[in-house]
Amino acid sequence: MGNSPFPEQHGREQQKNFDFATKLTLAVPLLNLKFAICNLKETGFL
Repeated sequence: MGNSPFPEQHGREQQKNFDFATKLTLAVPLLNLKFAICNLKETGFL
C-alpha cells in the first residue's frame, strides 16, 4: 500500500470490508442452521 494520499478514504474502505466480513461471519452460522433444520425435517426429527 505505502502512504496513501487519501488516508480517510482508505479507512472508509477498510471499514466497508470489515462490515462485509462481519455480515459474512454472521450469515454462515445462520445458513448452517437453516440447512441443519431442513435436514432434520427430511429425516423426520422435526
